[in-house]
Amino acid sequence: MWNAVSPWPIRWWGHYFLVVSLVVPGVMALISAFWFGIGGVMDIRRLFRDLKTRTVNHLDNGMVENGVAISDEVKMSDAEKQKVQ
Repeated sequence: MWNAVSPWPIRWWGHYFLVVSLVVPGVMALISAFWFGIGGVMDIRRLFRDLKTRTVNHLDNGMVENGVAISDEVKMSDAEKQKVQ
């Protein structure tokens, strides 16, 4: 629309495409890398902290019977026994 009223010189188009094609995406990439880098470091620290305090359940081998994990089935049966007493 603007170019129909007052055409830009060829040199201006070079600056326009430099900014739109390289500068703006480059700035957005730097911001995104910084943002995801901070989040990644925080999550990795949380992962290792949680792994340090993890308790191992030897019944949890990934098997599922009747739609319930075996380790959860043992917990539910223990809770039902305590409820009866």
